[in-house]
Order: sequence, then structure tokens, then C-alpha cells
Amino acid sequence: MKPFLYLLKRNIINYIKSIRHKPTKAIPFVFIIGFIVLMCFAFFTDDAQAESLIDSKYFIGITTGILFELFLFIIYSGVTRKNFRYSMSDVNLIFTSPIKSQNVLLYGFVKEISFMFAMCLFLIFQLPNLALKFSFIPWGIIYLLLILMAFFIVLSSLSLLIYGFFSKYYKHKDLAIKIVKYFNIVVSLGLAAYIYTGGKGNYYEFAMDFFNKDWWNYIPVMGWGRALLSQCLTGFNSFSLIHGGLLIFSCIGAITLLYKFNLDFYEDALPSAEQNEVAQSYKNSGYDPKQLSKMQNTRKPFARRKATLTYSAKYAKAIFFRHMLEYKKTGFYFINILSGIYLVASIAVGLYFDLPFYAYLLFTIYIMVISTYGGKWSMDFNGHFIFLIPASSASKLFYSTLSSIIKVTVDSLLLFLPAGFLMGISPVEILLSILAYISFGTVSTYGAVLNYKLFDRVSNQMMKGIFMMITLIVYILPGIVIGALLSFKFEIFAPYSLQISFIVYNTLASLVIVQAAKGIYDSIET
Repeated sequence: MKPFLYLLKRNIINYIKSIRHKPTKAIPFVFIIGFIVLMCFAFFTDDAQAESLIDSKYFIGITTGILFELFLFIIYSGVTRKNFRYSMSDVNLIFTSPIKSQNVLLYGFVKEISFMFAMCLFLIFQLPNLALKFSFIPWGIIYLLLILMAFFIVLSSLSLLIYGFFSKYYKHKDLAIKIVKYFNIVVSLGLAAYIYTGGKGNYYEFAMDFFNKDWWNYIPVMGWGRALLSQCLTGFNSFSLIHGGLLIFSCIGAITLLYKFNLDFYEDALPSAEQNEVAQSYKNSGYDPKQLSKMQNTRKPFARRKATLTYSAKYAKAIFFRHMLEYKKTGFYFINILSGIYLVASIAVGLYFDLPFYAYLLFTIYIMVISTYGGKWSMDFNGHFIFLIPASSASKLFYSTLSSIIKVTVDSLLLFLPAGFLMGISPVEILLSILAYISFGTVSTYGAVLNYKLFDRVSNQMMKGIFMMITLIVYILPGIVIGALLSFKFEIFAPYSLQISFIVYNTLASLVIVQAAKGIYDSIET
């Protein structure tokens, strides 16, 4: 174990030393710590506690459903595992060194845990919402975060143990993949059918009552984590120690068994190490198109096919048709897998959820903002041709973002038309909600372009992402505040004041942002 511990120690020391030479690496940690402190301060104020109005059964029910599906996915990913977190430097140094393969696998387990902690950053941004809506025990929100991190560690160890078992007994792997795949499908469909037949019209409440049954706590690993998470609201008891001890014992037992397997997994780890190295080279190169080609050859995009598109457009208009071709490669132009998800979600909301239509609008806007990423326009900066097109900067900005705006428009139709008609909403409110959603999509798109202009020179990718997310919220937050004031306090524009306020503000904000962002095409060095 000495070489293994030495590697961990040197990695930690080297990272701390790198902060001294590049202090910007410490900024994300300062930001996260500050955010947690502010979150704790807000949670322990009386105002925050006064707004904890939602019944805890909804938190427990939703958490149970998510954990159960995650548990099924972990079992499947363990059987079919092909990806590891090793880099090529690990392959060249560690794989060839006189270190036991068990220790190398444990080293990969530690690297995977660090990756899981990075995924928990998203949860940190959701904790204030949970703290304001549910009645947690004192320090319960902090316990929630710690339990989730520990639960992810246990799931990682379980996934590796399943991988190790079927690597050792590889003759049964193909059969196991089929069994696990069909078992997951049957269980998921069976749960959906049970809720549909037993709900008798009130499916949501029936599902919440079903997922609040105490017998869920007896499912190994998943049930123990579920019990600890629910006790962050109801209070800890003697069973908390039992559930926590079982999780710890499961993690230690999985790692111990994995260590005794003495696996020869290097052949499985090498391809994923090559993929990780190419992806890292692409990021370090400043997203050089040559490195992008290497990455695409190493790891093919999902559901991507060859496609052709004939057009006669010239100059800036050609940018739009090029983006249309890219959309055609991954779907039927603007209709893709995500469109299908939106359609199913819209129908489900219209049939099974009893909520105000404006609340549905706000939720879809929230999802759009937190998942905003560069559209097809961001690919144009991988090459220099867009700077050489003989067209005005405003024209290039318009046509390069037009496909993103149309995609938002198509998504808005899928999100609001089925749900609106099924809920019996007036056509005027549906139309205004669609326009409000499109206006937020426009602000987000042009705001992302402006952020690219402002923060592209920031080398730290995490810092760049944080800055872009914060500024994007700054762009849209005034519109939400103004809309809330005009609709709920002053009641201007009658029942449609919220949507009209959104449309007016976002239109003005988009015009201002466009003027600030269009200069990005003026210089190739920008």
C-alpha cells in the first residue's frame, strides 16, 4: 500500500503547490465555501424557516424514486463498465511500475470519487431552494450534502465491485448484461403501470404515498441511503447508526472483495485513458479544431449520422444553413431526442399535475437557464473562416444565433401547447407563455455570446463556467423581478402581466446585449 499512499500524497501536495503558482485555482473553492456559508446563514434565519411549507413526504417520495432509478443504473453500469478516470500519464507511469494491480484499481477508485464530488457542485446550488421549501432539522441541509457524498462513494465502490466480479467471471458477462437490462426495464415499467392503475386519476399523490412506504428502507444500499436522507427532515434516531454502519460496511466490504479479486483490468482501462487524454488535450489547446477532430475520432458523438444539405445562400446566410446541416446530423433538423423528452414532459404535466400555468412557465425557464450551454454558434470560433466572411458583425451575429432561437421556439411549442390544451388554459395565455419562453431563450443565447467575448481568455474552465453562469443570471434576473412586481403586487396588464413583463424586458435586454456582443466578430483575436 505504500506506493498507493505515496501517489495520493504527491497528487495532493502537487495540487496545493500549483495553487501557489496559479492562485486562480483557489477561487472556485473560495466561491463554494462562501456559497455554503451564505446558504447556512439563510437557512437559520426565521424568514427561511417560515417558508418551509411543503410536506416532507414529497421530498422523501421524489428522493426515493431518484435513488431507486440511480441504483438500477449503477448496477447496469457496473456490468457494462468500459470507462475509467485514468489518464495516459497514469498508464505510462503507474501501469508499468511494480505496483499491484489492486492498488492501481484503488487509485482509480479515488480519482472516480473526486469526479463524483465535482458532480455534487450542482447539488450545492440547489440546497437553498430545498432549505426554503422543506422543514429540515438544525444542520439538516449540511447532513443532506454529506450523506449524498457518502452515498455516491458507496455507489462507486458497488459499481467497481460488480465490474470486478464480471471481469473475473467474464463468461457470464453477456448473459448478465441482458438480465440486468431487461430487469431494469421491467421494474421501471412495472412501477409506472402500478402507479397508473392504482392512482385512479390522482397519480402524483399515489406515487408519493407509494414511495413513502417504510419497506423501501430494507432494500440494500439504496434503502439505507434513503433512510438517512429522510431523517434529515424527520430527525435522526438509533436506526440512523445502523443504516450508516451498513453503508460503511458495504463500502469497506466492496473494496476488500475487489482487492482480493486481483484483476487484470489494464486492457479495459487503456482505451478510456486514451479518450481522456485526447479530451484533455482538446481543452488545453484552447479548443483547437485539430484536437477536436482527434476527439471525435476517438469518441463518436451520440446518435450522429452523415447528412447533406443543398443550399445557395452566401456570406452570413451560409452560416445559418451550415448550422441546419449540423442539426440534421443529430435529428430531423430542430426535432431531436430532447424534443421528444419535452413533448412527453408537457403531456405528463397536462394530465397528472395540478399546478398554475405560470408556475410551469417559471419552472421551464429555470431548467433552461441552468442547462444553458453554447449553441451551434460556438462551433464557429473553432475556425477562422467566420472572421473572413464579407458581412457586417451584426449580420454574422444574427445568422449564427438564428438556429438557436428557432430551436428554442420549437421547444416552446412542444412544452406549452400540449400542456396548455390539456389543462384548459386560454389560447392567449398559452401564446404569451410561448413568447415569454422564447424571449428568455433569446436573452440566454445573446448573453452566452457576450459571455464568450468577456470570459474566453479565462484559462480556468471551472472559473469560466462560474462567471458565465453568474452573469447569465444577472441578465435575466431583473426581468423576473419586474414581472413578479407587476403581476403579483401592482397587477398591471390583468392576468397576463407576468408574461407581458417578461416579453418587454427581455426584448429590451436582448437589444442591449446584441450591441455589446456583436463586436466579437470584428477581430480574430477577440
